[in-house]
Amino acid sequence: MALTKCSEWLTADSRFKSWGRLIRKTEDVDLDRIGGYALTGAWVRWGETISLSSGEFLVCACERGSRNHHGYCYALVEGGDEAREIERDEQEKYIAEGHVTEQERAYGMNSTLQRFALYTSLRIKDLEAKEVEA
Repeated sequence: MALTKCSEWLTADSRFKSWGRLIRKTEDVDLDRIGGYALTGAWVRWGETISLSSGEFLVCACERGSRNHHGYCYALVEGGDEAREIERDEQEKYIAEGHVTEQERAYGMNSTLQRFALYTSLRIKDLEAKEVEA
């Protein structure tokens, strides 16, 4: 079990929004919704320390930049003995190997938060299936 917080993975600009979502089970992801709305897990305050077990995820998002030119930065963190950030190429590879519709795959490749939702959903389902087999 790893202790972590969003501020360890991204540097937020206090002038703009910053938030986190905790994804612990398949019910925390609703793939019928688009983008960030697909992530329905508990909100996490930016500086709040949380514990992440294996198979649990933390989605971090913050706006950065100037007042005129700012945008969101994102990080997907997986728990375990040590928390680690899941890179985009690993997410895309895992999604490509999963059983998803072409529409779900297209949404996931065009929206960072939708890709996070699709990846976490597939990963949690696979981990739950391995637990049932054991």
